[in-house]
Amino acid sequence: TTKKLTIKTKQMEEFKGTKGNLRKAKSSRTKVEFSILREDGYQIALVESSYIGSDSETAANADLFIAAPELLNVLQETDKDLSILWSQVLFLEETNPIAEGLSDLIQKWRERNQQAINKALGNIHKEINDKN
Repeated sequence: TTKKLTIKTKQMEEFKGTKGNLRKAKSSRTKVEFSILREDGYQIALVESSYIGSDSETAANADLFIAAPELLNVLQETDKDLSILWSQVLFLEETNPIAEGLSDLIQKWRERNQQAINKALGNIHKEINDKN
């Protein structure tokens, strides 16, 4: 049997958030808060804590915010690579019993990737069709 995987998403949709490198800057001497800044210094977000003693957690949240666009890009590129690998593994599964089940594993990885990509792009709903 030939497997077909169709993932309908807006994955190739461009990220609509702030482009370029982001950085953080501690923005208050009295509160635990970090400004998220564009390359030109314009503040696009503020990450703050509502409780005392959480400097490291708030800083880590700001770091994650800054890394998010790059993480999304890497995930999209990885998904493209998995798509190519998936098609090659389908052929391999037909000719080599040792490879049996690999396409299902790759499909699982791609579905997880797609969920995260869609969430990052603001596309909460996605359709996955797996036809055998």
